Amino acid sequence: MALDLFSAHGKKDGSVALFCFSPPVILITFTIEAALAIYAWWRYHSSRFGRLSSALLFTLSLFQISEWFICRGGSAVLWSRVGFVATAFLPVMGLDLIAMLTKRKWPTWLGYGLVAAFSAVFVFLPDAFTGAACTGKFVVFNGGSLLLDILYGSYYFLTTLLGIVWCIIDLCRRTLNRRAISWLLAGYLAFCLPVLAIYIFILVNRAGFASILCGFAVLFALALALKVLPAVEKV
Repeated sequence: MALDLFSAHGKKDGSVALFCFSPPVILITFTIEAALAIYAWWRYHSSRFGRLSSALLFTLSLFQISEWFICRGGSAVLWSRVGFVATAFLPVMGLDLIAMLTKRKWPTWLGYGLVAAFSAVFVFLPDAFTGAACTGKFVVFNGGSLLLDILYGSYYFLTTLLGIVWCIIDLCRRTLNRRAISWLLAGYLAFCLPVLAIYIFILVNRAGFASILCGFAVLFALALALKVLPAVEKV
């Protein structure tokens, strides 16, 4: 039996204890990420790095509001499509941010080409999603294609891992934007390590991966808006 750590439970006195992935917490997370996106645009929109950062934060918030609509009884298939199009952009946008910080050249056309391909599949493939359920622990997304799940999971894992590796390599080799890169790496690890720990130590439904990952990604959003952006130089 899975250990129940992530729902909202009523206490004996009638109050409610909010845990990590209950619908009210999803809404709070959306509010934080949307506010950070607005702040980042207002404060840093004069730079390419600032504009891309605010776009990434908005994209994170879009996934959260998609989950909230599912939990409120909205079309599960429609909001699954919206949410997963949003998630498709996140790892490539992260790579783009790192490339800007480190003056690294990389095939952006390939990265965003993959995003466009996955987005088209999520939007137009009839059985890309068969539904979603708000369990109280997290939102479980039901995909209709095992092949798509494998391809998308591989894409997400490899691009996220590549972002972490790039940060580590450039911390060892470069001095420009060293503090910003350190905080960006901390942001990556802040959402990757808790998710890894949950999958190792707690039995959870793998269909809830996206919900869990993006739930912890609010830590990345805070690091990006409050630590990385103020530390960026010459981008």
